[in-house]
Amino acid sequence: NAAQETKIDPQRIVLELTESCIASNLDLLSSSLERLRAAGIRIAMDDFGIGYSSLGLLRNCPVDMVKVDRSFVRGIQSSPFDAAFIRSIADLCRGMGIAVCIEGIETQEQQAILKDIPVNLWQGFLFGRPMPADELETFVDQGKDASQTGVRRPVAEPRLRNF
Repeated sequence: NAAQETKIDPQRIVLELTESCIASNLDLLSSSLERLRAAGIRIAMDDFGIGYSSLGLLRNCPVDMVKVDRSFVRGIQSSPFDAAFIRSIADLCRGMGIAVCIEGIETQEQQAILKDIPVNLWQGFLFGRPMPADELETFVDQGKDASQTGVRRPVAEPRLRNF
């Protein structure tokens, strides 16, 4: 397989599939996702909250992480619903042993509102923009700590895989 050929530790690979892709193809994908997870590859459900968002999907889908869609972060300063939604998803997923990433954090105000919601990762332009590999290497070599890069330590849950 590709991980063996490239000598990449499968634990360092996260395959992201959108919620709508998983929901519309779960019967076809389920066994493949289970095989990937058995090989050590982690599965993330991207854009969570804008598609089907079925509790049954979360219960039956072999995923390791849910990535809450950025659309809930975009209006968080003016919509208490969005913060409540993100907190509810984080609580639900934590109880199920599924890690949570909040996508689309672009401002310090958004980060301040979200700081008390226990999630595993933050992601967004506030922490870094897409960049070429050689720039990424320099960025990492500069020793950015977790608070600067958006990487947060996992919530203390023994069932959660490290992200």
